Amino acid sequence: MGALTLSGTFMYTLTISTIARLVIYGTTCCALPVLRRRRNAPPNAFRAPAGVTVSLAVLALAIWLLWNTTFRELRDTGIAAVVGLGAYALSRRSASS
Repeated sequence: MGALTLSGTFMYTLTISTIARLVIYGTTCCALPVLRRRRNAPPNAFRAPAGVTVSLAVLALAIWLLWNTTFRELRDTGIAAVVGLGAYALSRRSASS
């Protein structure tokens, strides 16, 4: 992300960050119905009414917003994610040694 910050404008970096957050929110919204159906799940401390409906609506909104991004923005977000995952893997490897 540092290279993206130095090579682009603030608005472009903000766009890349927003795309990454939309992907994370979308993944969380996809996981909610699956996790609610598990039988071995621990009891709920809080259960929002219409949680699955809201998560599907938010997922639809995230997909619509991602649909309106450019290929360059998606590509740069993917590159930043791969670099970030590589740095995370290296830090985990060095911490376990």
